[in-house]
Amino acid sequence: MDAKLDHLIEKIKRDGVEEAQQSADKLLQEAREKARTIVENAQKEADAVREKAKTDAEKFQENGETALKHAAQNTRLLVKEQLGKLFDRVLLREVQTQLSPEFLTTIIAQIVNQWKPDGAFEISLSEKNASELNDMLLTRLKRQKDESITIKINPNLTGGFRLNKTEDALTYDFSDESITEALKIFLNPQLKKIMDASDG
Repeated sequence: MDAKLDHLIEKIKRDGVEEAQQSADKLLQEAREKARTIVENAQKEADAVREKAKTDAEKFQENGETALKHAAQNTRLLVKEQLGKLFDRVLLREVQTQLSPEFLTTIIAQIVNQWKPDGAFEISLSEKNASELNDMLLTRLKRQKDESITIKINPNLTGGFRLNKTEDALTYDFSDESITEALKIFLNPQLKKIMDASDG
């Protein structure tokens, strides 16, 4: 009986150990599966985070390069605009310098003397030029006592003159601003070519 009991105890132990071993193996297998799943998920998340960081960095760099290109383009346009304005100011100043009292007197006298001697003219001058040119003009025009020539001050003029032929209602504009505008029509395309060539 003892042998049976020993055998039964041995069998129970063996079955218990086997069952415990199987349970332990099963738990160990489940733990390994769970650990592998956790590692795989962590790897996927890390890859996704790395990919997103790479994409964000590329997008940031692309946006930065685009912003830099726009800033460079805007700077180029601003420089061109400022150079154009500077050119206009320098050109106007040069025109004003060339329109000296002697030069204006000569030009006005030549124009008026070549037209009909009996024509009536109104000469508009800037306030500064009127005070400098009045006597010189009347002497050069050989019509000091002729009332067909009127010299008047135009506050809108800064230099040069406007000549009105009264019977024809014609105005000839030789103001510094008009001469500058006429020169700009010719010179601005040349200036644009030079500035565009520097962009190349």
